[in-house]
Amino acid sequence: MITDSSFLNKLLVYGGIFIALNVALWGGQEIYYLDDTRQIDSKTQQLSSLEDEIGKLEANIRSKESEINSLEQRMDQYDAAGRISEYNANVDRYNALLASYNFDFTLYESKIASYNKVVNEANVLIEKSGSRWYLIPIPIGGTKSIPRK
Repeated sequence: MITDSSFLNKLLVYGGIFIALNVALWGGQEIYYLDDTRQIDSKTQQLSSLEDEIGKLEANIRSKESEINSLEQRMDQYDAAGRISEYNANVDRYNALLASYNFDFTLYESKIASYNKVVNEANVLIEKSGSRWYLIPIPIGGTKSIPRK
């Protein structure tokens, strides 16, 4: 007849083996996906930097847009009042502001495209390395994908 203590000992031994196998399985996967995890961290930092740059460009574009609209209204007033010399004096400034705005907007679109490209690359890595195999049938949350802009 099996005693309670021998049954408990066997249960503890099997439980210990089960836990050790899970730790080995999980740890092996962590080592296997270590490079992917580092790349995800790198891409996350890159995205943070791009977000900062995009935010600054957005603020700069809004500022220039406001300045262009204000100057355009003034120039329309000069034109309507027949003040051609004042109108002509602002044409070069207006054109320079518009060229600067267009340059910044093109750069902004480029940064958005770069951001989305890095997001796609990061999401591929997350999908590839975000799940782990384990023997314990308890769901453990994986890494979630990064939203695009």
